[in-house]
Amino acid sequence: MSQYGRRKANVSNIQNHQYNKNVMFSKKLLWLQIFFAGMIVFFIVYLFFTQVVHWPRDFRTNRRANIFVMRGDIFDRNGIKLATDTVYYDIFAKKDDFVHTPEELAKLLAPILKISQYNLTQKLKQDTPLISIKKNVDRHTQEQIAKLKLREIPMDKKSIRTYPQGTLAAHVLGYYNFDADVAAGVEATAKDKLESTNKNSMLEAKPNGDVIYNILTDPVAATKPAKGKDVTLTIDAAVQHVCEKALMKSIQKFHAFRGAVIVMNPRNGEILAYAVYPYFDPNNFKAATYHQIKNWTLTDVFPPGSTFKTITVASAMELGKINRYTTKKKNITV
Repeated sequence: MSQYGRRKANVSNIQNHQYNKNVMFSKKLLWLQIFFAGMIVFFIVYLFFTQVVHWPRDFRTNRRANIFVMRGDIFDRNGIKLATDTVYYDIFAKKDDFVHTPEELAKLLAPILKISQYNLTQKLKQDTPLISIKKNVDRHTQEQIAKLKLREIPMDKKSIRTYPQGTLAAHVLGYYNFDADVAAGVEATAKDKLESTNKNSMLEAKPNGDVIYNILTDPVAATKPAKGKDVTLTIDAAVQHVCEKALMKSIQKFHAFRGAVIVMNPRNGEILAYAVYPYFDPNNFKAATYHQIKNWTLTDVFPPGSTFKTITVASAMELGKINRYTTKKKNITV
């Protein structure tokens, strides 16, 4: 074969090789196009079923909820708990989600909630979208209802502020109303700290309170409620108790309308006890009158005569006219 023929054969081989490469590349590109087109179709179908077919059903059974936040506790100087949160549940019925008859629901729920089956049936027959069945149900009762897996019975989790020591230091602690977000005393002045938390995410929850987990769900937030910071007072519960008992005896002895006892540490100004009469029970503050709840030692005006005596004595001590050893009466010019 001549040199020209060999060159022509080489060129032909190169062209064939290049053609084969182009064919292979075209086939690969075609398969990639088919793959991505299939993925697009798959996602379109998936979104259609999620948004159009299943969404109405999921909307009825799922809800968006903020993380449950509990207020911090309040302690005295020795660690005795004066205020804390107790978890309760409000039980409702959603009329649009009924899959059982009112009679069937009443038969299931009446023994657990300790309500008359007849009265509960009548309540479930109310023509309202959301029926309140019972409020402030404890955790044990809530768990019993949750086991029934009733879609039409949502349960809202909430906190109620409780005061384990009753009326002790009531005017110092004040009270807190979760429903109206109204507070008094330390509950109001320390509100930012008691409710301070870094958790601000959202959870998907079913009507019965069960969390719907997905890739964005915070497992810690879902299993452990967020809680504000605790507050420790300078109040000594033992000293406070003694002062309140002594104050009550004096009130009864002299038939007084009101009274107060304050115990202070003279070295640093810490308040060890702050007893004010009339008392009220912060666990049932709604039953208290305005005069019972009001801390009159802070809100009312005192006659200047008696309260000014401390300034007079302090001025005399500062000028050296009297000291702690002064015992007899004498005329003092200040």
